[in-house]
Amino acid sequence: MARMGGRRHLKRLAAPDFWPILKKEYVWTVKPSPGPHPIERSIPLLIIVRDILGYAETAREARRLIAEGHFKV
Repeated sequence: MARMGGRRHLKRLAAPDFWPILKKEYVWTVKPSPGPHPIERSIPLLIIVRDILGYAETAREARRLIAEGHFKV
């Protein structure tokens, strides 16, 4: 059978260049959810909270902060 679903993970080396992440620090990063904008022009909220703003150390902490409503988009 063919793979019907999309990929849910993204390697850091394949991430767009404008994302402010260290490409060789870890292997995996967050993949943006599908939407109206292409991946080349979008940045996941988790990367903004964790890597740019520095409010969380891990992705788990960042997801919790986002879910609790600490940020307005």
